[in-house]
Amino acid sequence: MSQSIVPTEIWSHIVQYVPRGEQTKLLGVSSLFHDIALDLIFSAVKIYFVGGDQAYSMLNTDHEEFLDETSQKLTTRSWEILRRITRDSNFARLVKSLTVVAFTDGIALFEQLCLGDALVALSNLRTFRWHGTHPGLTDAIAGHISQATESICLQTYVPSSEAMQRFTGLRRVAFTSPFLYPDDEEAHDSCTFVEELYSAIDSTRFNHVLGSMNIDFLQSLAIDGACISGMPVRILSALKELTICISTDCENLNLDLVFRHSIKLESFSIVGFIGLEIFPSFITDTSVLPSLHSFRLSCDNATMVETPEPQWVEGLFKFIGDRKKLRRLYLRIPSIDLNLLHETSHLDLLGKLKHLQVLGLHTGVTDIDMPFICDLCKILPTGLKAFHLAMDWSGDPLLNLVDILATCRHLTFAHFYGIFNRLPLLLIDLATDVTSLKMVGLNRALWDVDRSGPELELKKWPRWKIKFASEEDFECEDAYWLFQFN
Repeated sequence: MSQSIVPTEIWSHIVQYVPRGEQTKLLGVSSLFHDIALDLIFSAVKIYFVGGDQAYSMLNTDHEEFLDETSQKLTTRSWEILRRITRDSNFARLVKSLTVVAFTDGIALFEQLCLGDALVALSNLRTFRWHGTHPGLTDAIAGHISQATESICLQTYVPSSEAMQRFTGLRRVAFTSPFLYPDDEEAHDSCTFVEELYSAIDSTRFNHVLGSMNIDFLQSLAIDGACISGMPVRILSALKELTICISTDCENLNLDLVFRHSIKLESFSIVGFIGLEIFPSFITDTSVLPSLHSFRLSCDNATMVETPEPQWVEGLFKFIGDRKKLRRLYLRIPSIDLNLLHETSHLDLLGKLKHLQVLGLHTGVTDIDMPFICDLCKILPTGLKAFHLAMDWSGDPLLNLVDILATCRHLTFAHFYGIFNRLPLLLIDLATDVTSLKMVGLNRALWDVDRSGPELELKKWPRWKIKFASEEDFECEDAYWLFQFN
């Protein structure tokens, strides 16, 4: 068929369905496909400042040869992208998202100057992220970011009011959080806490920055729990997505402010050092958060030590059950009494959430038995699209669970985590039986499922891609949402 018969817009739409790992092959097909693929491949780019002792931590390695080879590859690729951005305005216009990963010794002055020049050229930049504190983002570099940027992740940067006032159309902002990236692919069942980031959290300063920002378009916010009490009501009332990171305790969290004022909230996540004091905060009134479709409660095992009282668990599950629009749910309560879930209808309640499509469960330190797996299989919705299960399991291969997942025809992402040991799962068998899967995970490792060839193939992500994964790396937003804090 002649290409002239099919409009470019139609080809652009078709090419979007090509797996991301295969899109680079389109660059050599024709000039038309080259231009279409170029837009997809380079709409989101990552720049790495990596080298020296800091690189060992970033790459999770003790092998100098691997470190040198990988650092050179990532640094060279980053330099090529920055140079192309500054020299080719057409290429620069393709880049909508830029992520910087900074783990190198020294201040990396040359790299920062090159980045500053590139940022000036990125007129269409809409998303900017900075991971790492070696070097950290500065107001000088932030001053080069396009004022039209809509999403900024400043996880390792404490901004000034002047720096934030430049942006006129921010929709998503993630402020400094002391929870960084897990150290390895194996069992790592606690938050990775960075003291230097925690010491930078100042609730008074953050609320001053928030109060001085242009928030006419702000819809999504990630912030430390210490900042909630002083947050302006006008911000809470406008949010559709809120993530609260608890870095100390939640005794003074004041969730009541969220429940009373965040009437537009659609996605709500609470993660970090959460203790029993969180449970009385949940309000079971059905008029609270009426639009909520995504809810995450992820408690660290360092603080959630004691078993919550039955009435508190009942209150939490009633809060969940009353959110009739809920389609994404993640629960991690390490000290929960699973026998209580067996004896009550709490687990059955999850099966009654008619719109549930994304489910993540962390079963805590209890050694899971087959009856619980059987009960879990009964409540899994047939419309499940993404699934995460973390548990302590020492039994036989989970064949019955795989059989149930095989009936979920829309399931594209499945991620399993062994709290103390790897689970007895063969991912190649899982991907073979569950024919809709596009991505699978075991502990902190991820694989793309490639079905394009004569035989199914699992393509493992490099460890640095997993460690600093962004939304653009995933085939669907649901998979990223589920994996984000695991």
